Amino acid sequence: MAMATIIFDLDDTLLNTARLKKDFFNMLQRETNLSHEELRSCYKKFSRQETTFGPVAFLKYLSIQHPIAPSINSENFFSSLDWSHYIDRDLFHALEILKNDHELWILTKGESSFQQLKIQKTGLNHFFSPDRVIVCENSKCEALVPHNFSGDIIFVNDKYHETREVISRYKNFLPIIFSGFSKLTPAKRDDNYQFVHSFEKLFEVLKK
Repeated sequence: MAMATIIFDLDDTLLNTARLKKDFFNMLQRETNLSHEELRSCYKKFSRQETTFGPVAFLKYLSIQHPIAPSINSENFFSSLDWSHYIDRDLFHALEILKNDHELWILTKGESSFQQLKIQKTGLNHFFSPDRVIVCENSKCEALVPHNFSGDIIFVNDKYHETREVISRYKNFLPIIFSGFSKLTPAKRDDNYQFVHSFEKLFEVLKK
């Protein structure tokens, strides 16, 4: 009997990326003496040019806009972090049980090296083998094409509109919107998606 498949988003689904990014920008503010407004303005301009966020690319862009101390190094910063602050410990318990009768995948959009770093540093690599991690820099829909997922696939993501785009193309995907790290829940919806707000509740839904 084939194992059921669950595809998880990474950022703000498995990982509290909002907190990670906040800590990164707090470090930049301390090290560069740039104000929060200056960094935010620079990030907005960077985001208009790049489809994904990567700290190395952003630091390079920032150095063009503002003089930066040579000691600022994203690799040093991320190596010094306590990554347990960005993972809900209930998640590991859930994944340990789910991996016994599910194929667990990650589908994530971002700079490949940075996404892989987050998976390794958090310990998520113990549950998701490299061949079941899909990293893309553009469309998640297009990134799924080579894998030919069949049967009912559970798709767990935090972004509502992105989920709708995937579900509209892949009719066998069953959506769950996870908002444990985010408050991005649309006021008006015209679907029957399941919304869950904690890993405890998510685990209950996935084990049904």
